Amino acid sequence: MRRLGWSGLALACAFLSAGAVRARAAGPATFDPSKYEPPAPASCFDTVDDPRRLAKLCDEALASGQLDDSRRATATLRRGQARAATGKADSKAMEDYDAALRLNPRMAEAYVSRGLLHRSHNDIDAAIADYGAALSIDPRYAAAWVDRGTAWRAKGDLDKAMSDYDAALAVEPGNGLALSNRCNAWRDKGDPDRAIADCTAALRVMPRFPVALNNRGNAWRDKGDLDQAFKDFDGAVQGNPRFVYALVNRASIYRARGEFELAARDCDAALKVNPDFAGGLAERGQVHLARREYGAAGEDLRRSLSLKLDEKTAAEVRAALARVAAGKSP
Repeated sequence: MRRLGWSGLALACAFLSAGAVRARAAGPATFDPSKYEPPAPASCFDTVDDPRRLAKLCDEALASGQLDDSRRATATLRRGQARAATGKADSKAMEDYDAALRLNPRMAEAYVSRGLLHRSHNDIDAAIADYGAALSIDPRYAAAWVDRGTAWRAKGDLDKAMSDYDAALAVEPGNGLALSNRCNAWRDKGDPDRAIADCTAALRVMPRFPVALNNRGNAWRDKGDLDQAFKDFDGAVQGNPRFVYALVNRASIYRARGEFELAARDCDAALKVNPDFAGGLAERGQVHLARREYGAAGEDLRRSLSLKLDEKTAAEVRAALARVAAGKSP
């Protein structure tokens, strides 16, 4: 069974039978305590939103000694996913993924989960290898195609990224994540119109999806349409107020409009979520520079360079630092 994880995108559906409707119309039913069955306690194999609680439940299941190898592999995978989700137990999560694959070497989801962890540590080649292993087991695993495409894009191989996104869409037409990610690849290829088309298609499938809104906002900005870009960045923040990329992108539009106080507020909000977010430090440094706050500008800009920045932003930061040294705002 694939995708057992505690996904925040999971939908809960309640169904009411016609008989129940008729009973309700006739009046309340008499409660019979002898027939009451309390709900079963949550287990490692249920949907559990709190990753720490899920990890504990899986600890209990694994310690019970009552699981066969298949269930043990699944419980170990889910504990790894829970540990990775906390952001504070990556080494333990990797141990769990390795252990799950020893128990079941054909567990495609474990390869994808381990690939995601490799990618978060910037080990792109290891991530690509794991996604490939998952796809060799299940070529119709759309999420693995999407994730490998994103890894190829991180390596700068846009043709392979596009090929994987196309494969995901061949398996699952209308896959919103594939469309949203292909949107970014079109931007990288210098085609913002196709990027906007893909992100718009993604939003038809996943309305108000913050990632697709943020990606489309970037494409509008590439076209020079800052008003449309702002609308999308603002929509992404409304959908997820802790979405650091959208916050910093909205800050950049505020800065372009000369609304420096609002720009600084968004940067501060992003850095409250992640104090080591290089993009947030770089943008706040630019805001300080625009306000002629050279000391603060230099501090943020230099710190951003010590972290991970893409080449374009790093070049902009170095140019800004030269202006700081010269005591000149843009």
